[in-house]
Amino acid sequence: MTGEKAGMKQNKEDFLTGVGAVDAEHVVLLDLTDQVGALLADENMLFKCADIRQLLKRLEDYTTMHFTHEEQLMEKMGYGGIEEQKKQHRMFVQKLEEFTDRVSKLSLGTQDAMIQDLFEYLQQWLQDHIKVEDMKYARFAMEKLKEIVDQSDNIVFFGGAGVSTESGIPDFRSTDGLYHQEYRYPPETILSHTFFRQNPEEFYRFYRAKMLAPHAKPNAAHLKLAEWEKEGKLKAVITQNIDGLHQAAGSKTVLELHGSTLRNYCMKCGRFYDQNEILESTGVPHCECGGVIKPDVVLYEESLNQKVLKEAVSFISHADVLIVGGTSLVVYPAAGLIDYYRSDKLVLINRTPTARDSAADLVVTGSIGEIFDSL
Repeated sequence: MTGEKAGMKQNKEDFLTGVGAVDAEHVVLLDLTDQVGALLADENMLFKCADIRQLLKRLEDYTTMHFTHEEQLMEKMGYGGIEEQKKQHRMFVQKLEEFTDRVSKLSLGTQDAMIQDLFEYLQQWLQDHIKVEDMKYARFAMEKLKEIVDQSDNIVFFGGAGVSTESGIPDFRSTDGLYHQEYRYPPETILSHTFFRQNPEEFYRFYRAKMLAPHAKPNAAHLKLAEWEKEGKLKAVITQNIDGLHQAAGSKTVLELHGSTLRNYCMKCGRFYDQNEILESTGVPHCECGGVIKPDVVLYEESLNQKVLKEAVSFISHADVLIVGGTSLVVYPAAGLIDYYRSDKLVLINRTPTARDSAADLVVTGSIGEIFDSL
């Protein structure tokens, strides 16, 4: 690794560590504030002044450390207004010191009407401050994403279920996903090769009800990717989804790792059947030759198509920019594909953190449709 690339990698790690630390500190600050509030609301509060003072000392030390980290991060991000930010930080610390001083003077039977007012001020200030900081980091991430996309003509997109959920198609692993719904058999059992062979009628009952989405339409993410491909910026879409929405949006180079519900084949003669023919059939669909028709999707216990997998590895390994969106990166072997990326513009877009965030050059949190629509 050259000195320049090593320096870029270190800067990236420093920045991501900084953002991650600040986000984690926000959680701790709110938790400490909640603990102070709980003690203040306790009817035996006057007997717990020592506990409150101890908590306030922790809150004061932690706040000072947090503000230092925020100021350092602002400088790295190149944001103006740092002096005003420092002024706001000092004001909060002064209020916190005043609050601590008043709590320290409490004794049995002593009343201080200002304590509750001061606490409510501190609590509200922290909540508002954290909201503003989160918006600032989100805005910065969007600016960086736009810059990365604008400057590249070799982008590869790797997407998961989160891309399709915004078109109304349920995923598997989220709180409302298929894995959290009640069925006679677990979905992962129904969608296995063994179950398909042994219980095809039950398989198709579930498959028609939960896996087919004939009325789903492409969303802003699908449309933006098709637009980038048309402009010559995007080289390929690699998807774990089986709904065909990328093609419906106009994308041409789409690698479907898990197949597609739009394709179905007779297991005996190989004749092709489209999705409508499956929807219009009942029970187990059969070909004119008598063979059972099977969806061209990769079931549990089945291997990924090696030709598709090889193409995906090639696109990813030669990409300038790899954007990974709408996936928790827990489904293997598909999730392992990002390990083949060799450049330094790995972007992760998801509503929630993933296990690979620390490996990314940029993490953008939110709705992938809304994020892409704003680019």
